[in-house]
Amino acid sequence: MSAIYDLPSLTSEEDPSIRAINDFVERLVRSALPGAHFVEYFTWMRYLPSGIAKWKKTALESYKRDSAMFEGLYEDVKRKMSEGYERPSFCASVIKGTDKYGLTNRESAWLAATMFAAGAETTSAVMAWFVIAMAAYPEVQQRAQAELDAVVGQSRMPTFSDLPNLPYIRATVKEVLRWHPVDPVGQSWLINEIQFDEGKI
Repeated sequence: MSAIYDLPSLTSEEDPSIRAINDFVERLVRSALPGAHFVEYFTWMRYLPSGIAKWKKTALESYKRDSAMFEGLYEDVKRKMSEGYERPSFCASVIKGTDKYGLTNRESAWLAATMFAAGAETTSAVMAWFVIAMAAYPEVQQRAQAELDAVVGQSRMPTFSDLPNLPYIRATVKEVLRWHPVDPVGQSWLINEIQFDEGKI
């Protein structure tokens, strides 16, 4: 939150702003899963009015609520800057470049929200699956810890210069990313034109 909106460091995941953004991210991830909505397969359903299309009504209500939240966070940064309180943040950079980027306030607010949500969701998802993997395979955790202790010791934190000497830890991280990737793949696609080339589709 501080890198995007220049807010003070949060001390609890129960903070209302974090809960609201995490709720947004959870709804977004759930709706992006392949097959989450029939409209993905029956595209004519997008023309149904929101009164009989629950998914559309829910999406419109969520958009209004989320826009108000993100625009509020963005406007707070803008207000602080107009009062002379300016510190580096993603929003501050976007506000300074308003003419250069040509974005509306709503577009800028959603850009900042996307940056926060993308970073928060991907990092927390990978960490959660890493913890599950280590709990499921304690022998892997012990071997990784032994490698870390042998290369780094217990008196300092690892640095990027240690990376070449930590092949097992690198492989473990890659395996977690392979085992349960952050972004769901296999998203639905619709063919809108068939092309034939020498009798083949």
